[in-house]
Amino acid sequence: MGRPEVTNQITNGKLSFRKLIEHSYAGVTLMDKDLKMIYRSPSAQRITGWSDSERSEIGPSSLVHPHDEDILQDVLLRVYAQPGESLSTRFRIRHFDGNYIWIDCTLTNLLHEEDIEAIVFNFIDITRQVELEVEQHQSQALLREKADFIRMVTDHTPAMIAYFSADLRCRFANKPYEDFFGGNQSVIGRLKSELLSPEEYSTHQRHLKAVLKGHRQSFERSLPSENGNTLFTHTQYLPDGPPGKVKGFYSLIYDITEIKLAEAEVRQQSSQMEELMDSITDGFFSADSEQRYTYVNKKLGEIVGMNPEDMIGRNIWELFPDAVGSSTYECIQQALREKRYITNEDHYVPLGLWQENRIYPREDGFSMFIQDITIRKKADQQYYMLVDRAPDMIGILGIDRYFKRVNPAMCNQLEYTEQELLETPLDLLVHPADLEVSRERTLAFLATGDLTLYFENRFVSKSGKTIWLSWTVTRSEDDGLMFCVGKNISEKKEMENLLLKANQLARIGSWEIDRVTGIAYWSQITREIYEVPDDFVPGIDNWLSFYREGADRDYIAGKMAGTIATGQPCDAEVELVTAKGNTRWVRAIAEAEFRNGECIRVYGSFQDIDDRKRAELAAIATLAERNNILDSIGDGFFAVDHNWIVTYWNATAEKTMGNSREMVLGRCLWDIYSDVVELDFYKYYQRAMRTGNAQHFEDYYPAMNTWFGINAYPSQNGLSVFFRDITESKKSSQALAESEKRYSDLFQLSPLPMFVYEIETLKYLDVNAAAITHYGYSREDFLAMTILDIRPVNDIPLIQNVLLEQQKEHKVKTHGTFRHRKKNGEIIQVDIQSNQIVYKGVKARVVLANDVTERVRYVKAIEAQNKKLLDISWMQSHVIRAPLSRIMGLIPLLSQITEASAEQQTIYDYLVASANELDQVIRSITKATGTIDLDEEDKSM
Repeated sequence: MGRPEVTNQITNGKLSFRKLIEHSYAGVTLMDKDLKMIYRSPSAQRITGWSDSERSEIGPSSLVHPHDEDILQDVLLRVYAQPGESLSTRFRIRHFDGNYIWIDCTLTNLLHEEDIEAIVFNFIDITRQVELEVEQHQSQALLREKADFIRMVTDHTPAMIAYFSADLRCRFANKPYEDFFGGNQSVIGRLKSELLSPEEYSTHQRHLKAVLKGHRQSFERSLPSENGNTLFTHTQYLPDGPPGKVKGFYSLIYDITEIKLAEAEVRQQSSQMEELMDSITDGFFSADSEQRYTYVNKKLGEIVGMNPEDMIGRNIWELFPDAVGSSTYECIQQALREKRYITNEDHYVPLGLWQENRIYPREDGFSMFIQDITIRKKADQQYYMLVDRAPDMIGILGIDRYFKRVNPAMCNQLEYTEQELLETPLDLLVHPADLEVSRERTLAFLATGDLTLYFENRFVSKSGKTIWLSWTVTRSEDDGLMFCVGKNISEKKEMENLLLKANQLARIGSWEIDRVTGIAYWSQITREIYEVPDDFVPGIDNWLSFYREGADRDYIAGKMAGTIATGQPCDAEVELVTAKGNTRWVRAIAEAEFRNGECIRVYGSFQDIDDRKRAELAAIATLAERNNILDSIGDGFFAVDHNWIVTYWNATAEKTMGNSREMVLGRCLWDIYSDVVELDFYKYYQRAMRTGNAQHFEDYYPAMNTWFGINAYPSQNGLSVFFRDITESKKSSQALAESEKRYSDLFQLSPLPMFVYEIETLKYLDVNAAAITHYGYSREDFLAMTILDIRPVNDIPLIQNVLLEQQKEHKVKTHGTFRHRKKNGEIIQVDIQSNQIVYKGVKARVVLANDVTERVRYVKAIEAQNKKLLDISWMQSHVIRAPLSRIMGLIPLLSQITEASAEQQTIYDYLVASANELDQVIRSITKATGTIDLDEEDKSM
């Protein structure tokens, strides 16, 4: 009786075991010692797609991915050598549809078992799990790449940049900040109070408190430098976070020493100029473009009876409202409108003041000399008929250029008797250099029909002294006589000479071209700017040869032609090549003089601005519903029928959700999780059940403070749902987003131009404020352009070749020097450092542009040195590691000695310790030669 019962139990056990295998989620394959298939479970066919008949004709090695053949071969050798033990591995096999899938396979050698006599392959599909691991690895690699890029950008920024947490501890600092504040010790992890002197830290308390409250700080301060000089800086503290939630702040420090020294020099020059202006006998003031006093000398204060300091900053016409609409008012407006010197005489009734005004317009306002001529005017009014007593030269000139009458003032000024002046033609009195112009002026005046003419020229007195005179000439329509009133303006010309000296200090030279005679004039400073020899003769056209053929020459020639054609003043900044071959930036200003609608004279100035110009970037695992399978997978899984009654709840679901299977099965899902009805879970589950379409989504479950990745698959029986805790992945995404924010902050705050462009179209996708300022284009201009639009025409083939090379070689990072063109036509040399990124889903490059060539050369030298050091480190570590690896591979063989004496065991222990010690030494060498701890970098950021 006992024997048949045992047999039945065994038989029933085999049937149950077979039923369990055939309904298992994992695939099961049995193979004999020659790896010929004996049995395959239905799950194996579902996972691989191969039917039994198709699979029986193919050996296992032909299905394994070529790169994974060694993995399978190695584990098979170990399985043959270890009967009864299970070994696990993962590799790729070819699915029936041609794609490769990842499987997690457990192999057990049961060849010695009489009832089995096979090698058991138990495997599950882990393709999705591997994809998620790859995505996580790529995300971490992207974070490291962002950190490297930010470090590269900040270390090459001409500013000291650091980040301090809310506890005032330094978490990040670029190289300039480390060099200045750290000395021989890193500043990372140090408190702000440790980096500053007690006095300076006390002074900065208010700025530190304000920025931690969320208020941006901007201030200037001076710091002692290593050479003993004072370093003037402009410091900005930028809060990281809104008020009340500030996590820390960015510290940006710029060196403004040169600006401060220049300001001191300007103040000194201004003081000297004020002393000069206070010593002259005429009233003088300067005003800005809004006609507010910016300077008033003592004499003018005496004339109007006011304190000069009280007038500074006041609007002229608010201070003297009665003068609005007067001759002086109109002349000032005319001078500003026409950009030319104007003189006039006017009577200001409230002060009983007759004044002679000389108005000199500037780009930012005007200057005006005021001479009190009240006494002279009263004398003129009282003795109008007695012109002989007039203080100015008065004469009547005929069309034959002989004086018909002169007053004593003219005799005195020119040192001739009245008779001598009447017998001397005008041509012998006018300075020889002004004679030809004087003749043409007289003829033109008589021909045009104008009644009044004002001009300035030079006369030569009887003793040979040159006198500058300003003339006001009125023509008589009846007899052609010209009534001339002349004024000695030699003093004014001396003042203009002083202004010329001031121009010399500012490196401003003048020039003039007479388009009638073809004669050109260059001042001495202009000659110095162009570096021409003393015998150089400027002409109408030869000045163009100093500008490079192409864009530069076309630009300045076009500006000058526009002034000649329209009379519109020219103001341009352009680069020239001097006679000595030096390149130099200049500011060229030009104005034109017209007669009868034709330009007869062009004049202006050149200013050397070279120094100023140069100083300015997960579905879940494969679907399955079989109850015996789902408990073995890593994802949570549950199934519901069409009435939302839970029909399955796997072990992972129990562990993840905290509800046992007994508590959940047979109950309505919405009764168990009533708080989900208001969340996206409910919406997507309903949609899947209603439409019959699978739903893949992510949602946050507040009750567990957890993010889940969900895959919901409708079926004939209801709905099957796979879910996975993706909270850590979300945190990684949030960390990536925070890194993106910091990158954006550094991108926008960088003082160097940066921009992002699309690799395929070359169109700009983003630019920072420094690029807009430096290049002169607006943000809208940039976004409507490609990177080829800022290149000189001749350089476009070069950059196209570089871009093609990048695509062929799949370069991620590039570095090189190129030429760019600003909006004003200026060509600059820039050092380009670019990095390939994905910008808003588009393949792009972020570019850092720096036009300091010497710095680029220095960086290249350092990079080359670092590369050699890393190569040496790599070679050394691998040369030593190769024999060490062989030693460490042989050590386990020694451990298999079955009967080792105590002495042999001691030798073996020493050998193991020495190998491990040598391995640690090699790791230390590798670390000491420049390995960066990216985790620590992330923490500091």
